[in-house]
Amino acid sequence: MRVYISSHSLDKANELATALEAAGHTVTSVWHRDGGPKLPLTEVAEWRDRADRNFLNICQSDVLALIGHTERVPGGKFVEAGYAMGKDIRVYVVGEVENGMMTCATPVTDTADLLRHLA
Repeated sequence: MRVYISSHSLDKANELATALEAAGHTVTSVWHRDGGPKLPLTEVAEWRDRADRNFLNICQSDVLALIGHTERVPGGKFVEAGYAMGKDIRVYVVGEVENGMMTCATPVTDTADLLRHLA
């Protein structure tokens, strides 16, 4: 299965990517592998380029895994999840459902539960 990871945490995204790849899945998201955005992003063109790349990576996916947690850092995980839903790409919320719109996604308790759903 091809999975895009959406999160506000580089560490949590990379941990999930490692687990997914160990289980034989392909991770299409790359934003977390390149260290994330170098903040502050001051150029609109730089933001647009990153967004375009992320949207392309989402379109290359079978599912999007949104990591739910209350840690707050810059990012567009809810925009990414909404984009995926609009493209009829299944969305899973791993952990805490922290946004009312994410009740439209499939909740899973943790990585092991997500892997069971993807099997």
